[in-house]
Amino acid sequence: MDDTTLSSPAIAHGPLHARPVTAVRIFVARTLGRSDAHFRDRKRRRAIQESIHVRGVALLLSALLVTLLGVALAPSASAAGFTPSTNPSSLALDFQVTGTVHAIARDADIAYIGGDFITTGGSTRNRLAAIDTSNSSVQSFNPNVNGIVRALAIDNTARILYLGGDFTSVAGQTRNRIAAVSTVDGSLLTWNPNSSGSVYSLTLDASGNIYAGGLFATIGGQTRANVARLSTTTSVADSWNPAPNNLVRSIELDSINSRVYLGGSFTTVLATTRNRVARVSTTNVLDAAWNPAADNTVYSMQIDTTAHILYLGG
Repeated sequence: MDDTTLSSPAIAHGPLHARPVTAVRIFVARTLGRSDAHFRDRKRRRAIQESIHVRGVALLLSALLVTLLGVALAPSASAAGFTPSTNPSSLALDFQVTGTVHAIARDADIAYIGGDFITTGGSTRNRLAAIDTSNSSVQSFNPNVNGIVRALAIDNTARILYLGGDFTSVAGQTRNRIAAVSTVDGSLLTWNPNSSGSVYSLTLDASGNIYAGGLFATIGGQTRANVARLSTTTSVADSWNPAPNNLVRSIELDSINSRVYLGGSFTTVLATTRNRVARVSTTNVLDAAWNPAADNTVYSMQIDTTAHILYLGG
């Protein structure tokens, strides 16, 4: 495993903020070949590390995938955004968020933000809101969530937004820590896996399933330790069951090779030692050869399936 430590610039402690840190460790793990992830090509390794130095702070300090969404932290008490190809000082968005933003999902010009806030752009929006990125306007979308939203996943075709977190009700109805709402009008959908504990990560696949990670014992009507695969139709957990022994904070899918990457605080997966990062097949088989063994909690991951590289932050 290769690692690079980045010192963070000054971060304003305004309403929109991320987990406060003074440095970020970025790990680069090969998804193909040697599990210790040492690159034989030193020039390639150096180029990757230099790229991480340039973009890694914005990507990982915010924990909001800023380069994918074009939304970044502003040095003031407001949220702001920029196009990755433009100068970051040229802010395109400017709206107030009174609290913490933990997750963002995007559908065209609309950015959905979830977290621990009660107002956005001067309008009451309890922990979930929609912002038009073309003009910074707060949309009428208002599901009214009673607890922290930690994860979002969007199905743009079906126009459904999935949310996970610490909440127990959405739109005045019981939804324990995981729910689905319409992006058309914000109405609560019948989908209800009913998690026994907090949900930290949600990832959709192309087969009508959603992977949920967190700190729970049951979900989707089944006993599932901290991660599960749920039907987006029935909300039931299927037989896939890696059973990590602690919190799962991040899930990445490699649909080409039918693999699922898990990151978090766990130390075992499928009753086998795996320190905080693991690779499991979609048929529930642990990869015995791939074992980067992170020395501390993995908070975020991003996969490059073309280059066979998994980026981890924690």
